[in-house]
Amino acid sequence: MDRIGAIKAVSAKETMVRGVVAMSSKLILQMLQAGAADPTGSFNHLYITADLEFDTLIDSYQWRAETDNGILTAIEGFHVFSIAIYNISRRNSDYRLRKCTDILTTISQRFSGIRGLRNALYRFNDLVTDDRMSAELKILQLDHELQRLDVTVPTRHHNHMRSILVQLAEDQQPVPQGRGRRETLPSI
Repeated sequence: MDRIGAIKAVSAKETMVRGVVAMSSKLILQMLQAGAADPTGSFNHLYITADLEFDTLIDSYQWRAETDNGILTAIEGFHVFSIAIYNISRRNSDYRLRKCTDILTTISQRFSGIRGLRNALYRFNDLVTDDRMSAELKILQLDHELQRLDVTVPTRHHNHMRSILVQLAEDQQPVPQGRGRRETLPSI
């Protein structure tokens, strides 16, 4: 950040700050995804930081979309998609999810592939909030919907979406007396 402060040109400085914020939020997202299965809860303090970082980044993307005639890249679309998946997994406010889908809509005007990701995101959110289906059924439904929508979700994102569905099923399972939680998991 000291180097950024030494730059005289305002536009170059803004570009570099945006890059640093984007990289830091991507790093936080990777850490949270890696620690999602951490039963000790050692990542809990990171969630607060993540929410603040993601809100700042999403607001920045939204501002750029409104002031720069919607000039956002497909890479930024993938980043917004990742943040939206995180948001759905934490069952955070729908407000951030709406902002993410609005940004994806803007980006999809230039990059049609992002439209498929936005549609996959809507369907994934429906599956997460539907308590009537088992994890196996939700995963099958997710895969079926992705094929129906003819969208290719990057493998890392697809695996993360599947693991979220499994984790939700695990959280909904009652733990019988005398048995460990692992024994109550549905087989996939």
